[in-house]
Amino acid sequence: MSDFLASLARGISREDVQKTLTRPYGAGAPDGESFTFPWGALAVLREPLVGGRSLVARADAACAWVGDLFLGDGEPSPEEMAGHMDRLRRMDQVGPAAEEFFARLNGSFAIISADEEGVSIITDPLNSLPVYFALDDAGKVTALGTHPDAVACLGKPVLSLDLASVGEFLNRGTPLFPHTIQTHVKEFDPGSFHRLMVASPPGAEVRSHRYWFPPPEGQNGCDVELLAKELTAALLAAIHRRSRGRKVAVKLSGGLDSRVLLAGIPSSVDCVTVTFCDEINREALTARKVAQTYQRPWYPLFREEEYVANNFLRAVRFSGCEHEWVHAHGIGLVEGMMRDNVTCVLDGQWSNAFLRLYFAADFARINRFGGLLPARYEKVAFDYPGNIGCFCTQHLAGGVVEQMKSRRQEFYDRHGDPTRTSMSEWLDNYPVSQEAPLSTWLVERRLMPLRMAYLDRQVVELGYRCPLRFKLANSLFARAALPILGSGRRIPDANNGVRPGSSHVARLAQRAVRKMQDRAAGALELLGHKRKIQHSWHDYEAYWHESKKLAQLVEDYGPNLDPLDGVLLKVGGRDLLRRKDTPWVCGFRLLQLAVWLSIIREYHQSLQASSSA
Repeated sequence: MSDFLASLARGISREDVQKTLTRPYGAGAPDGESFTFPWGALAVLREPLVGGRSLVARADAACAWVGDLFLGDGEPSPEEMAGHMDRLRRMDQVGPAAEEFFARLNGSFAIISADEEGVSIITDPLNSLPVYFALDDAGKVTALGTHPDAVACLGKPVLSLDLASVGEFLNRGTPLFPHTIQTHVKEFDPGSFHRLMVASPPGAEVRSHRYWFPPPEGQNGCDVELLAKELTAALLAAIHRRSRGRKVAVKLSGGLDSRVLLAGIPSSVDCVTVTFCDEINREALTARKVAQTYQRPWYPLFREEEYVANNFLRAVRFSGCEHEWVHAHGIGLVEGMMRDNVTCVLDGQWSNAFLRLYFAADFARINRFGGLLPARYEKVAFDYPGNIGCFCTQHLAGGVVEQMKSRRQEFYDRHGDPTRTSMSEWLDNYPVSQEAPLSTWLVERRLMPLRMAYLDRQVVELGYRCPLRFKLANSLFARAALPILGSGRRIPDANNGVRPGSSHVARLAQRAVRKMQDRAAGALELLGHKRKIQHSWHDYEAYWHESKKLAQLVEDYGPNLDPLDGVLLKVGGRDLLRRKDTPWVCGFRLLQLAVWLSIIREYHQSLQASSSA
C-alpha cells in the first residue's frame, strides 16, 4: 500500500502530485507526505510492511522506499537508507563502498531520494517493482513514479497511445520492456542507480549505473545435488526473512510453491493459511490437509458469483494496461486475508519463472513409450519476433502487427543472450516485468502487506545460474523442496496427484489414478452434473460467456474502443467484445483496455480541473 510520484516541473503543486498519486486508491488511500523542491514536487505513501517507517524527511531532502526491501538479512531503517543515498549523490563515480551497499540490496523494491539538486532512484534487480518516467519532446524526464498512469498524466497533458504496445498487451498481456502503453512513458532499467540532475526545470538529465546483472548460466561442471542443497538454504533464508510481524498469512494452494513457504516458516511464528475458491474443490481439500499437517489454521475464502465483474474496475486502476488484471485474483478477498491482525502475507508466485522449465518455449517434451519411460526434451525452432497469436494477426491492423514484429526483433537484439540454453526462457525472465502475472504482486501489494519469497535475490540468482537441464522435469526445485516439506511430502500435489519425491514408477501409478478421477468427472458431466473447477482460479471462460455484470461492462465501456477501429483493430472493438468466439483471454484484455481508457481520461480531467482552479 505505497507508491511515490515526482513532477519535475514547477507548474504542478505538491497537492496536485499527492492527489494524482492517491487517485487509484480512492477513499482508502494510505497516509503519505508531499514535498516542494526548486525543481518541482514529490509525494510518497508510507510502506505498511515496515509499519510506515519507510520515509525520512529533513529540511532540504527526503528519502523513502516502497515494496519488500531488505538490506542484507534485515529491514533497513529510514535513517540508514537516507545516509546511503546521501553518500551516493555526492559521488562523482560509483566506488567500492557504493558497490558494497548495492550488493546488500534484496527484495522487490524501489528507492527514491530527493534534494534541492534533483532526484535519485534505485530499481530492484529485476524491475519487479518498476519505476516509470515520462519524457518531453526534447527527451528530458518530466515526471517519474511507481504508477505508470500517474506518471503519464503529470508528464503530458494529453493521451498518447503507443499502438505497438497496445497490440503487445492484447497479444501477451504486457508491453515489451521498456515500453508502456503510452508513447512518452518508459521503465527505468532494472538493477540500476539513476541520478537525475535538474539544472533548470522542466526536465532532467539522467546519469545511470547498472549495479546488477543476472549471473551466467552454469555449464557441464555443475552438480545438481549441490545446487539443490544451495537452493534449499536460499529458500529457507528467504522465507525466514519474510516471516516477520505479529501474524503471517500464507496464500495456500494445493501445489508445491505455497506449501514450501508454509513448511519453511518457523514453528514459533504465528501463522494462518487462506485458500481462494468458488466452492470446496480438490485444491481446497488439499490445502486444508496441508494446513492440518503443519498445524496451522486454514480459512477458505469464497468468491461471490459476480466476483470478477465486481473487482474489475478496482484492479485496473492499479494495474493500468501494463499487466493483466486477472492475475490479481485476490484483490476482492483482502479483508478475509487480513483477519486476526495479519501483518504479513506470503505469496508463492514466481517459482516457475526461475526454477522450472515453464517459459522455455524453444524446448519440447517428448514422451517415450507412451509415457512409461522418463520423457526427454528436444530443442525446437522458436520465432520470438513472430510469436504473435492468432487473435492479433486476425484482428489487428496490418501496420500494427508489423510494428509489433519490429519491436520484438528490437527487443531480441537488445536483450538476447546467446550463451543461454533457452533464449525463450531468458527473454521471458529478464527483465522480469515482461511477465503478465506480475500484477499479482503489483496490484495486491497496494492492498495488503505482501511479500514474495521467490523474488528473493539469492533465489533469483541461483535460478539464473542453474543449467537448463536441471530444470527439466522440475528436477532442481523438487530436490530442493523435499528437505523443507518434511511431513508435507505425504500429501499429493493437487495439480497432478503426485506425492513430492515419488519415483518414476510411483509417479506413473499416481498419475493414472488422477486420470481415472478426471475421466469419471467427465462422464458425470455428460450425465448432466456440473464439473467442479478443481483449482483456486476462476472458471474465466464461463465468467466471460455467462456473467451479466461483465456483459454490462462491455456495453458501458465498449464505446471507448471506437476511436481505435481501423487504426488498431480491423473490425469494431465493441463487436469483438460481444462475439461468442472471442477467446476469453483476449476478451478480458480488450475489456481491460476499454476500462483503462476511461480511467486515464479521468486522471487527465481531474488534474486539468485542479490546475485551472
